[in-house]
Amino acid sequence: MPATLSSAFDASVEALRAATRSLPAFPEPGQARTLLFQAQEFFAGLRAYPDVFARDAAKAPGPGSLMSRPLADIRTYFAVADRHVAEALARSSVNSGPAGEPAIHLQVAATHLGASRDLMRTHRGPDGDPVTPYLYLLASGGAQRYVFFRVTDLAWELGSFIERLADISYISGVSGNLRLAHQALHRSVVLGREANKERLVEFGELSVAPALAVGPTPQPDLPSALDRIGEECDRVIRAVFQASRRTGTPLSGSDLRQIGRSLAHGHLLIGRLLLHLAGDQPPELADRLRRTAGGLREVAQGWQLVTDALRSVVDLTDPREHPALPRFSDIHIRTGQVALMPRTQPHPATISVHTASLCVGQLLYGPRWDPTMPPPQPRLSADILNTVRIGPLLRDLHRLPALGQHFAQAAPYLLDEIKHNLVTHSGRRPSPRTRWFALSADRLDHLLDVFHAAADNAKRGAQLMAGAAMAVGADTPRARLDALVRHMVAPGPPPPPLPASRAFAKAQERWMPAHRMPVARRGLVRNQGLTDQHSERLPGAHTPPPRRPTL
Repeated sequence: MPATLSSAFDASVEALRAATRSLPAFPEPGQARTLLFQAQEFFAGLRAYPDVFARDAAKAPGPGSLMSRPLADIRTYFAVADRHVAEALARSSVNSGPAGEPAIHLQVAATHLGASRDLMRTHRGPDGDPVTPYLYLLASGGAQRYVFFRVTDLAWELGSFIERLADISYISGVSGNLRLAHQALHRSVVLGREANKERLVEFGELSVAPALAVGPTPQPDLPSALDRIGEECDRVIRAVFQASRRTGTPLSGSDLRQIGRSLAHGHLLIGRLLLHLAGDQPPELADRLRRTAGGLREVAQGWQLVTDALRSVVDLTDPREHPALPRFSDIHIRTGQVALMPRTQPHPATISVHTASLCVGQLLYGPRWDPTMPPPQPRLSADILNTVRIGPLLRDLHRLPALGQHFAQAAPYLLDEIKHNLVTHSGRRPSPRTRWFALSADRLDHLLDVFHAAADNAKRGAQLMAGAAMAVGADTPRARLDALVRHMVAPGPPPPPLPASRAFAKAQERWMPAHRMPVARRGLVRNQGLTDQHSERLPGAHTPPPRRPTL
């Protein structure tokens, strides 16, 4: 299972429950003090978590909306609980003893809690700029409510641990303060959950932003292959986002064509896999899978049109993909009539899309399948569905059509970045001096139309995959998360910053309220003999008197 934000919180909650279950009925001498110290250390990290997350959310791009009320409630009762825990520790026995198994579980819970914070920070670069579009979700109220809600889950389990620790403590001052700390944590949980009802549950599907370095070839077993497909799709989304914002390595024309070819191949393989699995499914589900496979075939045809449109286009900085060239000899090289093409490496996103398509093919044909070899007999449906059900399989395979939608929407900005490097030998009558010309405006418009059509097809393919997964009872929170990100974050470079003069003038502007404030001293207005109708016509106290322009 890939590392997600919800899985990190769930692992921390489960570790706290294990620590509570492992508390002995009769602790060793000094064990209660050591466990109380370990609980205080974990609570210190949990108490600082909302404030640290609030600071990170305030730095997130986009229109921010910080949930101040839930944060204030959590902060208030956490401070009360921390004071009682410190008082209980001060009144406990002086000598400490071995903590035992509960301390190990507390350490595991603290590790997973820190991992959830580090997971969100992987979507931010060293300079603070976003490296994926998912960072914009931190500025939304739903994502903040989700994080605060999961913090209250941890507070509830920590309160249960402290209550159990109070039961086994034989010092009245210690047990009394621990029960007061449990009550404070309980109140913070009640208020926090009440304020965070309308949370964005899909934010829990946020995964680690993978680096652009390509790892080794995956093992062909089913769970790791599905996880690898999601990881490679996240890597490509990061690369496309940075390239469209001009903060990362741009994708060349050869990369665009190879990505289109791999996407076409991957959609065809998913369609064949669905047709193969439909033979052993109930009639209604089998018809649904066949319709989804037909839609994916249309998506693959759209990506093949993208590949064909780039067939006669050559990127001068990366001519790995080029049409057939005339043969030449050493005499042409010596006379300077031809030159050897530079040897370049593909972009990591190109390799990632190819790897994702390769994983889909290995699911269908076995671990030794390669795209260059003829397709062998597919694996048995029972073997494919032996370790994963049809619903999670469709849910994870949805990532490839969703990736195609991300890529197709960002393609116009990727083309705009490299259009000065693209040449072609078709579309114009060749000159006696050269047979390569820069792309014309009509040719660029044709490429944009092809990518727009591919985006529409990819959207339909993603909807068909999500509908098929929901038809078998599998929830698709990651599909909803991707749709929300595409709605919130438009591809392309960010707007340019204001010039220094305009920024200084904007900072010097006097703050003016956006609406007229109500009259504060209504009695004074009535004493002056003015009605409410006349009082509404009165200029506000903040409005400066009008001045006539003078020459």
